[in-house]
Amino acid sequence: MKEQSMGPELKKMLGDQELGKTIILENSGASYLFNPNTRGLFRFVCQRPCIWPSALCKLSGFSIPTVKWHLEKLHSIELVFTSTQGRRTLYYPSSLISFEHVQIASHLNNQTTRAIVMAIIDEGEVTQRTLESTFGFSQQNLSYHLKKLRGAGLITRTTSKPRRKYRLGNEFKAIYQNILDRRDEFIKHLQNVIIKDTSGLASVKKTKTKFLITLPDNEIWEIPLMPEIFNGFKGRNM
Repeated sequence: MKEQSMGPELKKMLGDQELGKTIILENSGASYLFNPNTRGLFRFVCQRPCIWPSALCKLSGFSIPTVKWHLEKLHSIELVFTSTQGRRTLYYPSSLISFEHVQIASHLNNQTTRAIVMAIIDEGEVTQRTLESTFGFSQQNLSYHLKKLRGAGLITRTTSKPRRKYRLGNEFKAIYQNILDRRDEFIKHLQNVIIKDTSGLASVKKTKTKFLITLPDNEIWEIPLMPEIFNGFKGRNM
């Protein structure tokens, strides 16, 4: 087996469990979901669906080979699916989001575009000048990302001058609605996979916002039912 240091975000997520050095099991007979690192990475994928390995490295503190090892195991038990975007492989939770939304949703995992969209969610609408002053973005960098978001339909721009404002677009609202519509299917799939992978040793329970899995050692594993970027949205202005 191998040892791998846990990053600060994963430590924060797992709390006091398995701090410092954690073990990556290579025994194919063991449940992959008994590994806290595998569970932590799956939670990140649920929080930020359509994410790529290098972005998961920054969140978890793991190396690319380690992240890919865990993603391969999650893919083998059908907890995550993949899609190709140029040279990138995108990972998203099985049944959480429709395939046709995957490429567009991936824009929400870039640090700059996430900041822009979250600012629009908080304020309802913002000007480019407000975004520049709030985040310290250069005009060139901000214009590039605003153009990408508009091209994907995730935001729109008012036509009135001189202070054009940006609002959430129809594609953002469509992805949110798609996730809501597929929630029961996602929960059912999660339950089936978890019970199968743990040989029935884990029990499952659903709350309004989370899926709770109790493992044999009574550890509680929480899986969010809605990606974090939509938490402040909740369908307003739809």
